[in-house]
Amino acid sequence: MKIKISDIPPSGRKISGEEPSSMLEIGDGDKRPTGNGRYDLLVTVLQGQVIAMGSLVVDMEYRCSRCADVFRQAASDSDVILTKDFEKGEESVDLTQELREVTMLSFPSYPLCSQNCRGLCGQCGANLNKGACRCRPGGDMRWGSLDGLKIK
Repeated sequence: MKIKISDIPPSGRKISGEEPSSMLEIGDGDKRPTGNGRYDLLVTVLQGQVIAMGSLVVDMEYRCSRCADVFRQAASDSDVILTKDFEKGEESVDLTQELREVTMLSFPSYPLCSQNCRGLCGQCGANLNKGACRCRPGGDMRWGSLDGLKIK
């Protein structure tokens, strides 16, 4: 997202638009953008810095950390603050890297398809959200050696 410094009046300028999801440069299978990043920013210039404040939203697809199902959820931040220094004589600044970093920081660190996700069975791997499995609950084997003791 390139911003021409001379286009920003002293009172600031509202900028809205989209950046392609490729700017996120995500290559793993646990999360991927399903649409472009949308932003709505107020951009001002102050003492050798471009400051942008506003919000951003990217529609994302995540893999649930408990059950491994894929689900959709928007990554959003309504309190974005981006700053970029510039030298005297520069005509524009590129805020793409800063926008990318803020977007990635809005991703959940432990994505869940729902707060009530039951996850996978630890024995057979069945998705417990789709029904109970036929495994017997395993006992706590840490105390197993004490089971054979006889009490007098």
